[in-house]
Amino acid sequence: MIEDTVAVHFLSPHDTSVQVPRGESLGRAAALANIVLDMPCGGRGNCGKCKIRVKQGVVVRSLREHVLLSHDELMDGIHLACQTRVGEPLTVEVPHVSLLTAVYQILADAAETTCDVSDPPVRARHVTLDPPSLEDDASDVLRLERVLGSVEVDLDVLRTLPAALRHHGFVGTALMQGGRLIGFTPGTVKQTRLAAAFDIGTTTLAASLINLEDGVERARAVRLNPQTAIGDDILTRIAYASESSAHLERLHRDVVGAVCTMLGELVHAANEHIEHIVEITFAGNTTMQHLLLGVDPASIGVSPFVPAVSEQLSVSASKLGLPAHPKAQCYVYPVISAYVGGDTVAGLLATNFEELESPSLFMDIGTNGELAVHAKGKLIATSCAAGPAFEGAGITHGLRAAAGAIEAVHIEQDVMFKTIDGAAALGICGSALIDVVAELLRLGILLPSGELLNAEDAPCTLPDAVRQHIRRHRDQTIFVIADAHDTATGQSIAVYQNDIRQVQLATAAVRSAVTLLLKEAGIEAHELRRVLVAGAFGNYIRCANAQRMGLLPIGVKPDRITFVGNTSLAGARLTATSLRARRLAQEIAQRTDHLDLSLDPAFQDIYVDALFFPTTNDASEVAQA
Repeated sequence: MIEDTVAVHFLSPHDTSVQVPRGESLGRAAALANIVLDMPCGGRGNCGKCKIRVKQGVVVRSLREHVLLSHDELMDGIHLACQTRVGEPLTVEVPHVSLLTAVYQILADAAETTCDVSDPPVRARHVTLDPPSLEDDASDVLRLERVLGSVEVDLDVLRTLPAALRHHGFVGTALMQGGRLIGFTPGTVKQTRLAAAFDIGTTTLAASLINLEDGVERARAVRLNPQTAIGDDILTRIAYASESSAHLERLHRDVVGAVCTMLGELVHAANEHIEHIVEITFAGNTTMQHLLLGVDPASIGVSPFVPAVSEQLSVSASKLGLPAHPKAQCYVYPVISAYVGGDTVAGLLATNFEELESPSLFMDIGTNGELAVHAKGKLIATSCAAGPAFEGAGITHGLRAAAGAIEAVHIEQDVMFKTIDGAAALGICGSALIDVVAELLRLGILLPSGELLNAEDAPCTLPDAVRQHIRRHRDQTIFVIADAHDTATGQSIAVYQNDIRQVQLATAAVRSAVTLLLKEAGIEAHELRRVLVAGAFGNYIRCANAQRMGLLPIGVKPDRITFVGNTSLAGARLTATSLRARRLAQEIAQRTDHLDLSLDPAFQDIYVDALFFPTTNDASEVAQA
């Protein structure tokens, strides 16, 4: 039976056409055309970010479009790609603001680490051997073992070894992977050895190229994870991969293809050869590591949430289809649980977390928040579904950290804001969303319950210019950050009452996770000596504002809170150059206790309490600290 397909022609961002099954979504059509749309809700029709314009052809509007799109957008032919079904040939254009493009601000900076090269996974040993004689007819391999000790010789190397030794006077460099000879360079030419380290995040990929001789970084590379074309969140990808082996292969191929491209970028930037990469390491969440390996992650998505593997793995680069030295190996981080992955283990390793003054807290806040506490000789980790609000999903004018996103807001006599790259305002990203909530709480415009007061009920001490930013729209109270004449879209950018509710849900998830984690460790927040905030999002938030609205623990002195950057990449770099670091990573994963929040009978009550923002008295602890 021939499948009934329909042509979709995309005029922008590049002129291309694809054939899709009749009834398929325009979002999936865009993915097939290699157009990566911004869909932080995973295509569920909740965020309203994947706007496209239908230029030719007729489509049926969904109810979600009438809720999420303005009257002007509806009249202008704007649709939501995830909600629009293809029933006939269509011609479509994609506005720039709907693309998850390279302008998305990717944090590639890893936490400061020094790579130990005293015990690298691959060593280069210069050898000078005695030539054979009638008196000494030992084999070539036995001659090597006299210098190197017991050696297992790869067959490919063995085939070329005799000629290499004899043409260069039995002098050369042996490339050793543990006790295995994986390469032999004849003569006195120095053998270059490079290692590549990867942080494979849900949204972004970051990589580092390191010289195994001295531990010096030679190059960096970053790019968006192409799997975002399928869905921004892990659960969407798990569901997609579970539908068929072809879908699993698509996700596997996407991430491997991106890694291949990045390896090429790294060696090009360092002016090196791809064959000099003798080791590659990967740190990511549990699902991303499964997809990298082509392992079905279905069991991660259903109770009792069990990964296929939790131990560290070493697989050949060639088996993954990665360009490198023919015998290069790939190290994949151990994980703690289905939702506390190798990226967390890498972060704990990179920050020497257990060596910090106890008790200490590690936080990586994202769509899936991962946290760990070290107290009273125990290491405990947990995760929470914070949701994608801080990445723009479910926020009326929410935007990822991209050029034109409002990244900081401050309110005094009037509202002041700053955009990324100083570009005209397009929307508001997570760091500014935190600023707005904290400022509105401080000014009394926002109540701890989450209610946004209207202009008449706001405190009488509020400056008139600020009061004018409180308005009504579609039966909601809103607080306008940028008026239409100050934006790139010609529409005002505001925070709505419903947006505040989304922030409450996300913040409550993190707050309740911290509360239960500290309870399990037997400590109070004010006892914490150090709080480490990892990841791209944490790198841009203002500490005082995050504490004021409860995202970071109240009662912790600000000088005890440190933003440590991309610790996943930092940990991947350490294990790229050191076998000792790999042993430590495995030990960390094995001795970390996993706390399942859903099993705690107090969770629901604590979560409900956490839905309320801290009161003025609670917040005063921040100032006193």
